[in-house]
Amino acid sequence: MRKTASTHWWILAAACCCMLLCATPSSAAESDAINATPKIDNVGFMKNPPKELVDRFPMCDAFLNVEWIDKEKKIGISHYSLYNEKGEKVVQSIDALIHLDPQFPRYDYSTTEYYPGSSIDSPKQPFNKKNLHNLRSLIKNGKVDRTNIDLRIKGNSRGIEFARLPYESYSLANHQRNICVPYPGNHRMWLAENKYISKIYSNDKLKKIRKTLESAHLMSNKISILEGFDCFLSVDLNFDGKQDYYACNSLLYSVGDDYYELIRGSHAEYGKLKFPPFCRKCEINAFSDCYLTTDGEQFFLNNQCNLTESTKGDE
Repeated sequence: MRKTASTHWWILAAACCCMLLCATPSSAAESDAINATPKIDNVGFMKNPPKELVDRFPMCDAFLNVEWIDKEKKIGISHYSLYNEKGEKVVQSIDALIHLDPQFPRYDYSTTEYYPGSSIDSPKQPFNKKNLHNLRSLIKNGKVDRTNIDLRIKGNSRGIEFARLPYESYSLANHQRNICVPYPGNHRMWLAENKYISKIYSNDKLKKIRKTLESAHLMSNKISILEGFDCFLSVDLNFDGKQDYYACNSLLYSVGDDYYELIRGSHAEYGKLKFPPFCRKCEINAFSDCYLTTDGEQFFLNNQCNLTESTKGDE
């Protein structure tokens, strides 16, 4: 589970196991939606989210409950269930730490075991109700030391390292819903888990989408860019009324009647992005996870690149 940051990026991009967004289908496409599986209602989701939250973030189908331990560090604790790829509940309920790190946001750090000291090879020890106060105190008074993709907190005399839960193949809602994790203050949402287009559209609709994308202005090999097609998300990034299609290392977006492909730099310039046909540019950290956030009016890649501004049609 402990991969280097750069390795983690490439595994996500290659395997299409990235964090994806897919907005609720518009009324025009509702006839193409799949009506089979009932939507999963996780124990960790807000039961009655405030109306202002729902109105501001219509792209979110559910909001994960978070109790913030330290809002400045963006570290909190949550309690939820986990599901396998068949939609079966495999973990009834579990506590987990959330850290909205700018490079590696996570909602799945274990609170039941940790590595005392600064060495990752130290033996694991359990946190329980008796010393949970110590955990909160350490997080509030300690310093986040991000040296790998795990969460390390350093105190004055000791440090602890939290490993991720051993459930990387499981999910919060089997990618049937868009699950948002709020930032402190609810001014922004991390799209932590999202719908795959294969989960929300019929086979006929998927064939139409694929045919459209195959005729797009593609800079890379058509077979390569559509390799992870089933894992694409569908979202109107530039609010032009047409769906755009995104996966970790791929973005196909509408401009007028055409679709264009996001161009990434190669090798050392992989984090430099270009958006035809207007040659807009932005830059992200190439060694962080690829993830989406939104303030309700615009979408951002890695909280650095404004995708809404970059893909809008007017010049």
